[in-house]
Amino acid sequence: HLASGIYLENVTVGTRPLQILGNSPQPILAGKIENMLVTELWIRNIEVRGARGFGILQHGGALHLADMSVTATQIVPRNVASGAGILLEGGARGNFQLIRLAQNFGQALVVTGSGTQAKVSGSSFQANQANPLATSQLLANDGRYVATIDVRDGGYLSMTQSIVEDAEGYGVAINHDSKAFFDHLTVTNTKELDFGHGPFSVNVLVSSHSDLELQNFKIEHATVGVIVSDAFFTALDGNVSFNTIGLGFLGNAGRVENPDYNEGNCIARLTVSNNETNYSFVDFLPLPSLDPVTPPVAYCHRVAPL
Repeated sequence: HLASGIYLENVTVGTRPLQILGNSPQPILAGKIENMLVTELWIRNIEVRGARGFGILQHGGALHLADMSVTATQIVPRNVASGAGILLEGGARGNFQLIRLAQNFGQALVVTGSGTQAKVSGSSFQANQANPLATSQLLANDGRYVATIDVRDGGYLSMTQSIVEDAEGYGVAINHDSKAFFDHLTVTNTKELDFGHGPFSVNVLVSSHSDLELQNFKIEHATVGVIVSDAFFTALDGNVSFNTIGLGFLGNAGRVENPDYNEGNCIARLTVSNNETNYSFVDFLPLPSLDPVTPPVAYCHRVAPL
């Protein structure tokens, strides 16, 4: 158990499972927590504040978080991946309840690598920033390292009852053969950044052969609400509103021909309204005959919650 107070130190997890349990009022760890030895780590009721490079790094093994926060993680010069609040990699498994990630200077949550997965509920992601080096290298890094919630390179995220607000640049990005399921998600007020071609912001992006399923969601107040680019997209019972462009399809988007696609109920009970432009199709061929206010039925892959 960790007594109340401020601790100016880093924590490196050894070969045995470890529990870090904070007393009340919540103690503050002014340093990072690193677990590279594929062990199991439990953290409850602490704040990780102002760590350098990353707040919590879990490589393999399992990470359990509850009633805790990661804030103000600092970037490291010339390190494009630095500044992330929580980084899961190497097949790590995360289970997070009631966590808060706020004002981190890189990203909030990164889930990366084949076999890496996270289950998140009842959590908030507030005013997290993009690493300036990542912003300047957006195209060179193929969209990595910039989103508040970044699932990439085979990662798998399942999230319920959560909110992403006041992000910079990108709120949520699912990239490079990854999967994500969201139920009762709000993504709002993503701030514009200049990535070299003028300022813009994206609340949710799914691209590069990834699968995204959204249920019971609200996405609003960005340059683009949702971008689907060469990926599979399922949207059930949601609203995309008050963006410059509501829903944008790029390339082949969800209509990629694939022998194992599931054509049923890919987009249902979706309201795309009160955007300056509700739908945008760029290089999206062939197009079906569309009612002007009805999105296309995309070929999709359903994503199971964890």
